[in-house]
Amino acid sequence: MKYFLIGLIILVFPYSFWYFLNSDSYITIHDNLDSELVYIKLLLESGNLFGFNLHGEIPQIMNGLERSFM
Repeated sequence: MKYFLIGLIILVFPYSFWYFLNSDSYITIHDNLDSELVYIKLLLESGNLFGFNLHGEIPQIMNGLERSFM
């Protein structure tokens, strides 16, 4: 029970600033979901989603980003 409470405090503490200060908080919450879905779709279309070739290029991202960087 002690470890559970310590873990809960560690998880809740960073968000407490946002909860209590609302728009005056210096911690902003960013949404990365929109870009991650596009990258996964491009990997799927290029055939490199489950590929083991780390040096394969995805030409639609940054003029040929290597698979190893994703």
